[in-house]
Amino acid sequence: VVAISASGFSNLALDTLGRVWAWGAGGLGALGDGTFSDRSTPFVVPGLPRIVAITAGNSISLAGAADGSGWAWGDNESGQLGDSRYDIQPSPIRLTNLDGLTDFSVGNQHVVARGPGNGVRSWGRNGYGPLGTGDTIDRAVPTAVNGLPQILQLAAGFTHSVAVASDGNVWAWGSNGGGELADGTAAVVNVPADIQGLANITTLAAGAIHSLALGADGSVWGWGA
Repeated sequence: VVAISASGFSNLALDTLGRVWAWGAGGLGALGDGTFSDRSTPFVVPGLPRIVAITAGNSISLAGAADGSGWAWGDNESGQLGDSRYDIQPSPIRLTNLDGLTDFSVGNQHVVARGPGNGVRSWGRNGYGPLGTGDTIDRAVPTAVNGLPQILQLAAGFTHSVAVASDGNVWAWGSNGGGELADGTAAVVNVPADIQGLANITTLAAGAIHSLALGADGSVWGWGA
């Protein structure tokens, strides 16, 4: 095994052959075996090409393939599987218009990703603006997030998103009730905004309503609830 990802209800593991293993709760199809059954032992998820990256989200699972294609399965109430539909998919399906996938992160019911062309895409539930599209309309297909510089890494919280740019600056958008956007207010922001006073960041992580950042000098920064 070379990577593992755990959500509240299910787990994924990636092995050296590019196979994805899954186990845990399958009530919303998050295990990808074509059923809605729980599994107490790991099994190989069928129907996938060689995979290089995995993420277990809230009743959904995402995988990035070696050929740049993106795959998803599980709950799809808000279009978070990115296949233009809103029905549960218990088997892997290929994401629409997202070949060249390089990085992705799953929030509660939304996803942010890089690719193709290193641009940022988002889809799923958008009630508090975590898609960064300038509105609060759900998207069932990957949609471009405008107004960002070149992004190196993304992280999705419960209903907010953060990104670190190639210049080390951090951008955030979405819900802000707990200070997730670090702008000194509690106002929702549905387009990307540069976080002031935070520079030379290399890595980000997003919790439910807080975020953490690692600086190039080894310093750790936190904000939110």
